[in-house]
Amino acid sequence: MKGVQYRVINNSHSHEKITNIIDNLTTLRGFDCVAGMQGLKDLLISDVIEPLKNPEKFLKFKLSIPNGILLYGPPGCGKTFIVKKLAEELNYNFFELSPSSVATPWVHGAVGNIAKVFEMAKMQAPAIIFIDEIEGLIPKREELTSSADIKKEEINEFLLQLNNAGTNKILVVGATNRPHMIDTAIMRSGRMDKRIFIGPPDFEARKDMFRIFLSGRPYDKDINFDELATKTEFYVGSDIELIVTQAARLAVAEDKSFIDERMLLESAAKFQPSISKEELAYYDKFTNLERS
Repeated sequence: MKGVQYRVINNSHSHEKITNIIDNLTTLRGFDCVAGMQGLKDLLISDVIEPLKNPEKFLKFKLSIPNGILLYGPPGCGKTFIVKKLAEELNYNFFELSPSSVATPWVHGAVGNIAKVFEMAKMQAPAIIFIDEIEGLIPKREELTSSADIKKEEINEFLLQLNNAGTNKILVVGATNRPHMIDTAIMRSGRMDKRIFIGPPDFEARKDMFRIFLSGRPYDKDINFDELATKTEFYVGSDIELIVTQAARLAVAEDKSFIDERMLLESAAKFQPSISKEELAYYDKFTNLERS
């Protein structure tokens, strides 16, 4: 297994230590934790993981190594979760940077805080720096007021750090629900020029999610998970968790011994999915985000 160090167990190990060792060996890590979404995982493996793990093979053919990637898509689709699992696949340390975490009442303080995060990541490289809601950190400069010079300094500092990230064995990953609000300079070659859409869970993912949220609860083993997945297109993980919870309440109210398929389908019919077709159409426009 990835990232596991094997050691000989001797008598000096306590029962607690042995239990922890066993837990570490059996706990799922990386993409093994991601339900379904095989197309997304394959894309990340081929376009991000392989170039980072085998750079000489790609550089031989003058193919660039990822310096930064942008994940975009509707809220609730697991962008943060995916990035953390990507870090585990790569065995990279994980750092999180947000507009609120670098904010300070001091003039130029945020600029220094951005530099500090990159410096910490450099010291513990290889590492991922993840910026959720990146549009808050890197908004479009042309839409800032003339008095927002300090914010422009922050953007310039981030872009400077981003330019040098790859050489310092740092992968910068941004996530956004609103790609139209990000400064287009971030899309230039060598920056976040790899853009990946993270959409709602696919058919296989929804099946797995129903199984995950039913785990630990008594339920009918003859439930047709294909049928449940078919009926829940555009539902995200929190929607499916809500459906299972409602079905569990229904089982209690009806004094049943387990959750059955009828309860799940009735619960699903009560809730609208968090994502609409109209929302997904908005993200289609950003399939080829502008490069400048």
